[in-house]
Amino acid sequence: RTRRRGFPAVIGHLRRPGPRLLLTGPVVASTLFEVWMHHDDLARANNLPHGTPTHLGKAIPALVGYHRHRLPAVRLTIRATDGQHWILGDTADPPASIVAPTADLIRWLAGRPPRAALDIAADPVIAQRLHTFLGSI
Repeated sequence: RTRRRGFPAVIGHLRRPGPRLLLTGPVVASTLFEVWMHHDDLARANNLPHGTPTHLGKAIPALVGYHRHRLPAVRLTIRATDGQHWILGDTADPPASIVAPTADLIRWLAGRPPRAALDIAADPVIAQRLHTFLGSI
């Protein structure tokens, strides 16, 4: 179908607004994460700067939930340097906190290297596990 319609039709299709379902409700954070992460991968590969949308941090709780079985069992406080924060986990678990820019938190959870070091405060064993955690998205 693409060959039959030609390249201009493909470009026209890409310029249309995205499906409404992907731009509202609980799916919007995942959609933003996916698109931003792909752009970030390309920007990194080409040594280009890449901005961070204001709402990108909304994907963090879902990403932590996705990796919960691979992360240490902690009450995790995540603070983005732009002021956003999340507290995830059971109150009975030992505390741990991570502070970093939103983009680096997303990169870390997606298995990409952060551009800045994550500031992790926790018991040394837990801190080491968080430092060496390798997400996979």
